[in-house]
Amino acid sequence: MSAAASATEPQGIEANGSNADKQTMRGVLVGALLVLTLMIVIKDGRLMHKAGLTGGCTVLTTPAGDAGSWQACTPGKLQGAPDLTRQSCTSVNVVGKTEYWHCPAGIQSGHGS
Repeated sequence: MSAAASATEPQGIEANGSNADKQTMRGVLVGALLVLTLMIVIKDGRLMHKAGLTGGCTVLTTPAGDAGSWQACTPGKLQGAPDLTRQSCTSVNVVGKTEYWHCPAGIQSGHGS
């Protein structure tokens, strides 16, 4: 065969097992792993709460003779303070950014009945 004849013949597509394909696949897998990790961290919520992005409540010491529990709720940077009305709690006072709630006592079972 002459050089002119080989230049006009169609070239077949050859499979190439170069490192470029492996590097691309590795990059895709690393990216997917990072996205999955980020989704788990956001869904868990603890990291966002510690960073002050979401609001939260802390249980306070109940005054003597008072039934129920007291909670202090603070807003986050992305969300406001939690609303405890669905737990039958009533908002008692707001001091600064902290809202104080009084919640009824839970049902307790008696041991001798």
